[in-house]
Amino acid sequence: MRPSLATLRDPIMCLALGFGSGLWRKGPGTMGSLVGVALFLPLIDASMLIKVSLIFVGSVLGVYICDYAAKELKLSDPGCVVWDEIVGIWIALIFVPASLAWIAFAFVCFRFFDIAKPPPMSWADRHLKGGLGIMVDDLMAGGLTALLIYVLQHSI
Repeated sequence: MRPSLATLRDPIMCLALGFGSGLWRKGPGTMGSLVGVALFLPLIDASMLIKVSLIFVGSVLGVYICDYAAKELKLSDPGCVVWDEIVGIWIALIFVPASLAWIAFAFVCFRFFDIAKPPPMSWADRHLKGGLGIMVDDLMAGGLTALLIYVLQHSI
């Protein structure tokens, strides 16, 4: 079932669908990631405690949000559910300074890892189910991107 704009009236579905970004026919994950960047930008210079707290809350709630949406849509991992991309990109941006180049680099790396799903993301994507399964591979893609950025920043 492909959701309509009316689906966004449900607050949980609105979050799951990234405030409507997941309704894009081509590249809903990319659109959701862009929404995630926009939501994270005001916190780019915030303390690490604030960033980690946001990511923790977004991840924990995300398991419920994504599970709820998958059940509502009667699909195991609906492409239109992009809350996982939103929180995943937050992780990818955790070490990024307020620099368009670094933000763009983080975005491209995150989307690459999210689409390519190298191990262990591919294993998680195949074996974990429900909201946890929807969330974990994107959290891992964000973590891999954050690690890459951290290493690059400390080796340049």
